[in-house]
Amino acid sequence: ATTDASPPASAPAPSPTVPDSRPPSTASTTTTVPPTQSPPSPDAWSLFDVALAGRLLGRGDYAASVAVAVNGEVLHTAAYGSRVPAPAPPAGLNAPPPAPEPVEAADRFRIASISKVITATVVLDLVEDGAFDLDQPVGAVLAAHVGATSTDPAVGAITARQLLSHTSGFDPYDRTFFGGGSPSCVEAAQRGLSRGLNSAPGSAYRYSNMNFCLLGLLIEQVTGQPYADVVGQRLLDPLGIEGMRIAGTFDPDPAEVEHPSVATRNYMEALGGAGAWMATAADVVRIVDALDPDKPGWHPLSEQTAATMRLGAPGITYPPDQWYGLGLIVSADGTWGHSGTLENTHAMVLHRPDGVTWCVLVSGEYPGQTERLRAIFDESMAEAGITLS
Repeated sequence: ATTDASPPASAPAPSPTVPDSRPPSTASTTTTVPPTQSPPSPDAWSLFDVALAGRLLGRGDYAASVAVAVNGEVLHTAAYGSRVPAPAPPAGLNAPPPAPEPVEAADRFRIASISKVITATVVLDLVEDGAFDLDQPVGAVLAAHVGATSTDPAVGAITARQLLSHTSGFDPYDRTFFGGGSPSCVEAAQRGLSRGLNSAPGSAYRYSNMNFCLLGLLIEQVTGQPYADVVGQRLLDPLGIEGMRIAGTFDPDPAEVEHPSVATRNYMEALGGAGAWMATAADVVRIVDALDPDKPGWHPLSEQTAATMRLGAPGITYPPDQWYGLGLIVSADGTWGHSGTLENTHAMVLHRPDGVTWCVLVSGEYPGQTERLRAIFDESMAEAGITLS
């Protein structure tokens, strides 16, 4: 399993619906209406919930959650499935298994690489406060912070901008983060900084979780505080978000959905600022909308810095019609956000130019390509007859 390395693709053609496999509409739902918005009817949202649940749970997922906002106001939240995969019946007993506990819209899921949006926002907030410069070398400082000795002099020249844009030159280090190769982000950082780079800093785009593991550690080095505490103070608390946390791979909370994982894996501990956050779909939508200066409410960054997050690095080759900014995946159609994938985890948040922002979080292995969530969301909205733009 890996976190997503590519931007969300344009939505493919709708796939056939599966009405016979859809579960009954037992979604945990909250719908609010901004005063200036003519909302879809409750019946339309119910149709949407049935359609989305069918496309996800109907194909084997354990649980899913969705939040939809228009112009900064969350209109609809819902959740489907169970917090923990349904247990098997007791051995030797001819009895039905215990009823699974239904998931609620306020339950937290793994958000995987959407965590990078959070880390990037806090890094840029510190830059705006003058804690360090976006283009000053930070590689040597990070190496000293984690006790690494690099054999590659180019490591010392790495900047925060290059880490944020995945142009630092680090390899992906998939085995380190996803194969149990490192017990913590600190040890992963020691490995990456000691081994050196695949390419010169600033010369090529190569998605690597090492970049954002290091950025989380840079936040700690600069502030002298734990990464999660700084995120809380500078981002979550001002937004009124409670309960979000950095979690261990096997560290469940009663208000969190289980994502079944191989016993020898330690994704969350190794990823740190690259992918270890737990959040609700509504939490994610609020964070992303706070990066849009045209949306109401508190904004963590200046308009200029927020716009910089959506710019690709000059002279870098990206996939057609898509690029990576500073912690954001951006498409030529004006949408931006991030996706994330771990074992039994698929997550996507998308901000659209028409004022709509949505997030879907999944516990389960469908869809095989997380970018498919974009088409699944659009198909479900179309089936319900909902048009928000």
